Amino acid sequence: MAYGFEHGAKAQEIKRSGTGTRVQYFKPEDHALMAAIQLAEDRSNVNLPDIEKRYELAELYAQGGILLLRNEIAGGSRFGNELAAEIIALLPDVELTDEL
Repeated sequence: MAYGFEHGAKAQEIKRSGTGTRVQYFKPEDHALMAAIQLAEDRSNVNLPDIEKRYELAELYAQGGILLLRNEIAGGSRFGNELAAEIIALLPDVELTDEL
């Protein structure tokens, strides 16, 4: 979400899973970040009480950020290589193959 917002990558529509927003996993700092994004997007505090709009904006920017990351990784960028190396370092006991 933050990566998408920082780069102005907001998806046009949300691909919903049908389970809704899993708010039970959000920490207070997540809610604060979503409120800050909503405030920056609206340029007003009038809609801050609209929690559903806040979640929708967060989802749009999250999907936009994921698409950016996917494209960077697929393009073989330095970022993608560094991210892959970090993930591999975090999973030392996992046997990796080239198969998906």
